[in-house]
Amino acid sequence: MTSLFQPDVEIDEEEIFYLHRVKDGRDIYFLVNTSWKAKDTRLRLYCEGSPQRWNPQDGSIEPIYHHKPIDGGLEMPLRLEALESTLIVMVPKGKADIVVTQANVCVEAIKKGEIIASGRPAREASINILASGEEESLSAPAGNLLPELTIDEWQLKPEDDNGLVLSDWQLQVEGEEAAGWVPVRPGIWEPQFPYERKSASYPVLLRYQARFDCQYLPKKLRLLLDGLRGSYEIRLNGKLVKGRTRRSKLDVNIRELPISDYLKKGENLLEISIRTDSPSGGLLDPARLVGDFSLQRERELPTIIEPVVEAAVGSLVNQGYPYFSGTMTYRAELQLPKEYLKDRKLVLEMNCGTDTMEVQVNGKTAGTRPWAPYRVEITSLAKTGKNRIIFKITNTVTNLLEGNALDFGLLEPVKLVAYNRYRFPT
Repeated sequence: MTSLFQPDVEIDEEEIFYLHRVKDGRDIYFLVNTSWKAKDTRLRLYCEGSPQRWNPQDGSIEPIYHHKPIDGGLEMPLRLEALESTLIVMVPKGKADIVVTQANVCVEAIKKGEIIASGRPAREASINILASGEEESLSAPAGNLLPELTIDEWQLKPEDDNGLVLSDWQLQVEGEEAAGWVPVRPGIWEPQFPYERKSASYPVLLRYQARFDCQYLPKKLRLLLDGLRGSYEIRLNGKLVKGRTRRSKLDVNIRELPISDYLKKGENLLEISIRTDSPSGGLLDPARLVGDFSLQRERELPTIIEPVVEAAVGSLVNQGYPYFSGTMTYRAELQLPKEYLKDRKLVLEMNCGTDTMEVQVNGKTAGTRPWAPYRVEITSLAKTGKNRIIFKITNTVTNLLEGNALDFGLLEPVKLVAYNRYRFPT
């Protein structure tokens, strides 16, 4: 086929997909790595113009200096991290005076009289350029490569409520007391009942019970009222829970009922009685408790404990926040020796799964990353000595609303990487 038709794009990596559009006289290429691994490829674009890389993460636009002309277009190296996407836009300008055709460092700028690059080459930094139709090789000593610095201990501050999702219940049905308390899950109750009812008449009273432990008494514990189909009343430790409800910020249809005044240390019994008029009534969704607490799931009963305020590297699901949905703030301090600030590019690299991350350094925002790669340059914000680092990581509502304890947080140690800068005279 390629002998009969000229392709508009050639990619030597099958897991990188693309879309090509032409808008306002510009060729626009959207490329995405569909795999969970970083991919390197040689990209050939058969079009005219000067290439720019448009970053959908932060809206930045940067010229692409590293490419070489081929018959009918140009060729460039492209690296996409796991699930990363990017836009390459061809700007209809005249041909550049100097083109970098090969490099083992990242070319950042081509200025009058010099080419500026950064990297961590093992031996020497080298580039090949094409200027006025002639090729030339340029090199510079690698220089002193400073070690990567890591941060693996953090102070935690939840910006939103933690949650306890109660999915294991005991059910007793009015008129079927002889059957005792039957284990059920939230949802339509009758198919879960192990016996045929003596009388299938309605309305019928359904009594639900669930237990949890409290080693710490939160000041603002609330029960989310959701999925209760029928008229209901709620008791905690044998006492009828009264009080005004308010709308939950999670959903306009979810109400919050304060229950802190009914808690006790040790085992707590939550009872929900629902009178329903149909087989589809009852407790349809898990009950959720929200407030200022952390959670232990390793015990016989889920246990509310004092909020965890220090975290190690790894998922917060295993550090007291399995059902947390919202924003978690990490704080740490990083000591920078003065040599890290001497003509180097400083980049924080981290892994927070598939969540959104904001980075602050010394009180100023360094960048926001809605998806991988989670890398942020902090050169202009860093200083010699103590640096205050803040990460704000926001996950989805899945953990709390669906009771899925999906990993979130800083899943690997945070690295500060110092890239040497190189200047090649032209």
